Amino acid sequence: SEDQQGDLLPGFLAANEQTAAPFSGELLVWPHQFSAQVMVSNLELLNALGYDAPPASIDEFREIVCASAEYTGPNGEDVQGYPITTDASAFESFVASYGGAIFDGTQYQFTSEPVIQALTLYKELYDAGCAYIPAERFSEQTDLALGLTPFNATSTAGFTFVRQAFVDAGHEDPQIGVSTFPHTEGNEIIQVFVPSIIMVPSTPEQQLASWIFLKFLTEPESGAQWSGGTGYFNPVVSSGAMLTADTFANAAIFPYFEAARSILNSPDIHVYNGPQVVSYGTVRGLVSEAIAAVTSNGQDVMEVAEKLNEDANAANSG
Repeated sequence: SEDQQGDLLPGFLAANEQTAAPFSGELLVWPHQFSAQVMVSNLELLNALGYDAPPASIDEFREIVCASAEYTGPNGEDVQGYPITTDASAFESFVASYGGAIFDGTQYQFTSEPVIQALTLYKELYDAGCAYIPAERFSEQTDLALGLTPFNATSTAGFTFVRQAFVDAGHEDPQIGVSTFPHTEGNEIIQVFVPSIIMVPSTPEQQLASWIFLKFLTEPESGAQWSGGTGYFNPVVSSGAMLTADTFANAAIFPYFEAARSILNSPDIHVYNGPQVVSYGTVRGLVSEAIAAVTSNGQDVMEVAEKLNEDANAANSG
């Protein structure tokens, strides 16, 4: 109904609109849950560095990570700057925070100014010693909990693991901040990831049953139960009033969930999602290679961007 559609997170259905040929904006799958990418901060380390909140601007972000790289912890810890991973999603969030996107609806645009700015940010921070490459996958979570880096990017689906890293590091009451990525003026964004359900051709009775179940998932009570049990967001706005720490299977992550939900519900923050095209999986791998090229391999940003753009659009047309 129109009322049910009006109770869905604005712009949420558009995340699954298929724009690549032979489609022209059709919704082929139903987005019943989603997570988002945020920056998590070690607030104790930020305070030790002289800051009372995560950075909002790119300039302050640079300032903090470089100050962190020069800082020695209270027990002689060698504190580092920002952990640069080869994660394509984190890179996309930075591109969007510069006001851009990697795909314009028909082709990839890796030589656009926002992409060049994001690659340059990575390179300059790394070359200046204000960023580092984590020793292994997810080790930046441990570094964050140990106070060896001020913040890192994570999915909201990973809040359980982020908090557990702090607990394992001896923090009884972890001081964890949740924020958007640092951004340029007017470009505060949050990137969403939308696993979905698809209805496959079947008998009329089975297809009707599937549709009734999908409609059931749009009820506020169903959405609240789903979020409380899984830690994933649901798209039903009115379900938010039903969510409390008591309704969460893991009550400890509820404050972080709520912080991220308030970001998602802010009318001033843009929701970004990656391109809905078949080539996207391949291109994510190419982005990872490009990140490594401009950081640890020391290659020129523009040359890397041009090659990435060529390879990505070849994958898209192939």
